[in-house]
Amino acid sequence: MVSWIKFGVILLSSVSLLVAAIKIPEVQSPPSQLASWRSPPTVRVCSNAPISRFRVEEALQFWRALGYEFGTVIYNDHTDWCYGTSYLGSIVIMPNQVPFNSKALAQTKRIAYNNLVVGAKIEIRADSYDRPLLLEHELGHALGWPHFNVTGHIMHRALEKTGKNALGLKRS
Repeated sequence: MVSWIKFGVILLSSVSLLVAAIKIPEVQSPPSQLASWRSPPTVRVCSNAPISRFRVEEALQFWRALGYEFGTVIYNDHTDWCYGTSYLGSIVIMPNQVPFNSKALAQTKRIAYNNLVVGAKIEIRADSYDRPLLLEHELGHALGWPHFNVTGHIMHRALEKTGKNALGLKRS
């Protein structure tokens, strides 16, 4: 009888250690879109933005596959849209106008009113245009999405932890 009790205690201890060793993933609800565009925005790629047409199309296609639409895409834009502060009705892709802190590769400024995006400006450091998924991530901000810190998600705050996971981002 005593040996069966010892066996039970050892078995329970082993099961407890096994359960403790298994890392249970965090369950996190999908991100919530902060604002959205009423109609497909024009995308303006400034002439001084050293990014290829291929990279822009690749990034736009990522979001199109999720159901998002874009209006006219203007490449090599050298109008005032690329030099001023006005970017209403468009997503403007340009080099950074002011220096970022040492870690920032890009930043997106989005103007929203009553949960509607009315304009967005994506500024990218000149040495960061070719970074995989960086433009896709910044377009996510321009479309109204916040950071979502799940490793592998396109909207993860840290580029090295970003991936193509688009959980919760599909346009309804």
